[in-house]
Amino acid sequence: MLPPLLLLATSNGLSLCERNGNDWREQTRALIDHEITCVAARSDLILAGTTDGLFRSGDSGQTWSA
Repeated sequence: MLPPLLLLATSNGLSLCERNGNDWREQTRALIDHEITCVAARSDLILAGTTDGLFRSGDSGQTWSA
């Protein structure tokens, strides 16, 4: 199950942030060098649309496939 994450689509990858008290802290950045145009998540599944196509992660953003 996906932990409470904030997923930020940026022009230089996808930022996965976790809540730390009243703040959000970036835990990891994925798909660096890709412009993320949209993102959707449910359970462990994350879909990220980029200018290069669609990427999928079935493990909460640990690994990605096109």
